[in-house]
Amino acid sequence: LYKKIFSTGFKKHPYNHFPIGLKKDIESITADKLRAFYDTYYWPNNATLTIIGNFNKEDVLNSIYNYFGNIEMSPNPIPSIDIKEPKQFSPNRVTVNRAGMIGALCIAYKLPEGIHKDWPSILLLSQIISSDKTGRLYRELEDKGLASSSYAYPLRLKDPGMILFGATLTEQSNHDEIEKIILDVITQIQVKGISDEELNLAKSVFNADEIYQKDGTYLIADQINDFIAIGDWKQYLSLSNELEKI
Repeated sequence: LYKKIFSTGFKKHPYNHFPIGLKKDIESITADKLRAFYDTYYWPNNATLTIIGNFNKEDVLNSIYNYFGNIEMSPNPIPSIDIKEPKQFSPNRVTVNRAGMIGALCIAYKLPEGIHKDWPSILLLSQIISSDKTGRLYRELEDKGLASSSYAYPLRLKDPGMILFGATLTEQSNHDEIEKIILDVITQIQVKGISDEELNLAKSVFNADEIYQKDGTYLIADQINDFIAIGDWKQYLSLSNELEKI
């Protein structure tokens, strides 16, 4: 279902397929194609080295120079992706039929690029809609036995991405019913907004998650690298303050 959603939601941009590619691409790959890709992109000027921990800065910089300093830059400019996804003017619908008794439904909306000023609001909104036990989708679906799981998952990417609203159905529900409930939840927020109580709870949960995700050098490095890929590593440092302003 996710593959169909991405290939339908993005017509031109490479986001229309997952990074590893399609099964048929993997099955038809050759050593020459892999080597050509490696020779095009695997260069120091197309890489970032992130170091986290208790270390002597001078010693580390000397080690980097000793181990990596003799690797040349790419002989040609690294190709960039400048593809702009055309504006979408109408909804698209896809259906995937597979064997099995349990259904799934997902509704996706386009989102702005990862460094857009709206992202702190998007993160809190997703928390309000989908948090376990207290989220609006949970109360409307799992609490009533209509879904075994539900989510609002925003994809924060370098270029404009999507937010996915979805649920795994139970034998007591059907696709049309779940679709209407999810759309009603979104519409209620559009019409009536959210309460201060919901907002404050979302901030508390998000801040707690942020603290847990700083427990260890690997987790910190992983998040910083994500923000580097999005386009601005400094947003990793400012996110908590931006959330508080909302």
